[in-house]
Amino acid sequence: MAKKFNIAAFSFLAEDGSKMPLGGLTRWGRDVSFLIRDKGYEVTVYQKATKPFEKEFAQGIRVIGVKCPMWIWGNWSFARWLEQNVDTDDPFLFVSQELALSKKIRRAVAVNHGICWNGDKPWYKKWLNRPLQYRLITRLRGIICVDTNYINWCHAELPIIGFITVLFFFICFKNTKGQSVSM
Repeated sequence: MAKKFNIAAFSFLAEDGSKMPLGGLTRWGRDVSFLIRDKGYEVTVYQKATKPFEKEFAQGIRVIGVKCPMWIWGNWSFARWLEQNVDTDDPFLFVSQELALSKKIRRAVAVNHGICWNGDKPWYKKWLNRPLQYRLITRLRGIICVDTNYINWCHAELPIIGFITVLFFFICFKNTKGQSVSM
């Protein structure tokens, strides 16, 4: 039996499963799904969707659309769906740490792709986000940061000892052949 690896994403394909949208986080998810598959895993990508779907994206990479609200509160129903329908002992990669809301999925790391929630927002949204980020950092085995914004935010907003051991910074760039590479 093949080793299994789960990826949870806001979008891997379009919300209805029709095509792959453009964008940095989507590209990152696609690239890492191929990397994981090439390491011998059977990859299943779960994504938020406006209607349920299941598609074979590439050999060894399956995409399942989970019908749930597409806005922030839909992350909670997405997390509950994963708890009820996926083996929570299998490894998980959340391609956006805000999706990692399950308390049952413990073998998980996440990707941080920026801190848009720290911009020009009402004070209460920033205030509510702080404990959420703290819970995510303490629950996940690691957070892969594609830039240093999140790391800097954590230093400033979450002065907890030891949290830095779960934050990892990876430089993403294009090589001379035009292929995406993460280091």
